[in-house]
Amino acid sequence: MQFEKNVSKSWVYQDTPIENLFINEYMCDAPGDYVKVYLLAQMYACVGTEVREGDFAMQLQLTEADIDEALRYWEKAGLLTRRAGGSVVLHSIRERLTCGMPCTSERQQAPAEPKETERHKLTDDEIAALFTAVEGVLGRPLSSRELQEIDCWTEDEGATPEMVLYAYKYCVDQQGKDSVRYVAAVVRNWVELGLFTDEKIAEYIRNNDARHAKIRRVFTVLGFNRNATEPEKKIFDRWLDEDGFTMEDILAACEKTTAANNPSIKYVDSILKGMHEAGKAGKPLADDHPVSVAGVDKYYKYLQEKERADAQRLREAAYSEIEGLMALDEEANAVARDAVAFTLAGDLAGAKELRQKGEELKKKRKELLEKAGHGADYTDIKYLCGICRDTGFTEEGARCSCYEQRAKEAKEWQISLRK
Repeated sequence: MQFEKNVSKSWVYQDTPIENLFINEYMCDAPGDYVKVYLLAQMYACVGTEVREGDFAMQLQLTEADIDEALRYWEKAGLLTRRAGGSVVLHSIRERLTCGMPCTSERQQAPAEPKETERHKLTDDEIAALFTAVEGVLGRPLSSRELQEIDCWTEDEGATPEMVLYAYKYCVDQQGKDSVRYVAAVVRNWVELGLFTDEKIAEYIRNNDARHAKIRRVFTVLGFNRNATEPEKKIFDRWLDEDGFTMEDILAACEKTTAANNPSIKYVDSILKGMHEAGKAGKPLADDHPVSVAGVDKYYKYLQEKERADAQRLREAAYSEIEGLMALDEEANAVARDAVAFTLAGDLAGAKELRQKGEELKKKRKELLEKAGHGADYTDIKYLCGICRDTGFTEEGARCSCYEQRAKEAKEWQISLRK
C-alpha cells in the first residue's frame, strides 16, 4: 500500500514550525517587532519563496530600516546569516547547539590577514573552565541560551574570560542581577570601553560607585528614600559631564526646593538651568572637554530625526508642487500590499504581475520628479553616512568610521544648544 498526504497548495493554510528553543531561550528577551520579523522570515523560508525587502516591511507595517535592525539582531544572536546578494539563511537552533554552528555573521568576505595583536582563541578546556566558574557565581547550571551567549562574547565580541567572570560577579553580588541580557549589556560596555584587565574594570567601577554616592547625597537632601531611575541618572550625568555643574551647584539647587510640595530631579534641573542662564552655575564646554559616548549617540539620534523630518517636508512640498505624485505613491503602496497578499495566497503569477506594475509606477514617479527639476531621490531620507545610515554602527555591530567626525560635530552641537 502507498500512503499520501493531501497538503493544501495555498501557503496560507500550511504550517510554519518554530523550535521550542526559540520560544524558551530567545523570544522573551527580544523586542516584539524583532520577533515578528523572525517569524515571518521563518514562514518564507518554509514555503521557499523570495520576497522583496520593501514588501516584507510593508507586510509587517515596519520600515526597511526596522527590518535591517531586526535581521542584524538575529544574526548577532546566531539564528541566521545574511549573505552577499541579499539572501538570508536561517539556522536550526538545535543543530547550532549540538553541531557547533557559528553564532555570528558568516558574510562571504575575503579572509583577513592575521594580526600580531589578534587575541588568543580559547580552547575547549578554557571555555569549560569559564562555564564552571560562572555557574559557581550563579549557584545554578547555565541554560543553553546562557552558554551560547557567553561563547559569543568570547569568540566574536572580544571579551576575555576574566572580563566575563568579573561581570557576573559584579552583576550578581553588587547589582542583584543574574539575567544574561543584563550581564551582556555590562560585558559589551566594558569591551567598548577597552576594560580588558581586572585593574581597569575595578577602577571603572570605583568611579561609578563615586557617582552613585553623589546621587545618594542629592537624594538625601531631597528627602528621597529610593534608588534613582535611569532617566534621573541620565539627567545627573548630564549635569556633571555636559553642563559643567559642580556638586556645590547641584546641592544649592536642591536647597531651593525646600518650599516645593513634591520636589523632583526635573524641578532641580529647571533651577539649575535658571542659575546657568543667570551666570551663577555651570560653565561652557571647554575646547579640550571630551564629548561622552552618550552625547555622541544623542547627536546621532538628533541627525536621524532631522533627516526624517527633512524628507517628510520635501515629500509634502513635492505633493503640493507636482500634480498626481501623491496619488501615484498611494497606488504604489496599494500594489505592494496586494503583491504580498498574492504571494501568501500562492498566486505567483499575479504577484509577479503586480511587482512589474510597481516597477512601472517607480519609473513614472521618477519621470514626474525629473520633469519638475528634481532628482529621483528628492523625497528620500538623505543620510550623512551611507554606511551606518547615521546610527553610528555598521551592519556587523562595530562603531562606524564616521564616529570620530560625528563626535566633533556633537561637541559643537552641544555648545550651540547652550547659547
